[in-house]
Amino acid sequence: MKNSFLLFALLLSINLLAQQTEGTIHFTETIHFEVELPAGQEHLKDLIPSSQSHAKVLYFTADKSLYKDIDTDDGATEINQVDENQNVQIKIETGSSDNRLLKDFVKEQTIDQREFLGKKFLIKGALAKMEWKITGEQKELLGFACQKAILADTSQHIIAWFTAQIPASNGPDMFGNLPGMILELENGEQTIIANKVAFGTISSDLLETPKKGKKVTQEEFQKIQEEKLKEIGGDGSGQTVIRMEVRGE
Repeated sequence: MKNSFLLFALLLSINLLAQQTEGTIHFTETIHFEVELPAGQEHLKDLIPSSQSHAKVLYFTADKSLYKDIDTDDGATEINQVDENQNVQIKIETGSSDNRLLKDFVKEQTIDQREFLGKKFLIKGALAKMEWKITGEQKELLGFACQKAILADTSQHIIAWFTAQIPASNGPDMFGNLPGMILELENGEQTIIANKVAFGTISSDLLETPKKGKKVTQEEFQKIQEEKLKEIGGDGSGQTVIRMEVRGE
């Protein structure tokens, strides 16, 4: 009888573990702005928000996952406030729109549908093999015990909090390759934090392969991104663009 009970408990735990390799995770992705204004324009700082957030969702199974935007807008937020002289308007543009990232763990490839400055691109590449340093730090997120990991690449300061209680080597955006699901990520001026986890069967419709956009390589897309951002006054380092328009008197 004791052996039968132990076998039943083992089968139950295996079944529960299998169920936790498939489900839906909702994230909030926030970009924090650091704006340096020219001399004499410091008073405009109060017109510029310190951050902007977007809702994201990750559908995941053992074989595939899809990370996408929920609130698909035009990727631009216009600040209607103006300065005391009524001659300045500020517009903030971000890369959030109908973006979709498919990870195929069987084929070890990614298909990234990315919208940038009003144009769609389709970027196919290899699944990222990130190397992490797992620390002894722990905390709880949404009831899951999480561990802290730091990306071993010293050129980037990226921190991930992952949980082995969701046995999927996955996470938001391109991130993963840890012994568990990433529920929180700090990447420079960007933070991605899970706010809801639900386990359950994911239909193939939710994991549809992205198809919209001009097909380019990752290197080609980075070149296009850098050139366009430089044209409009950005530094080519990211997708967030802040425009300040000075109106005529």
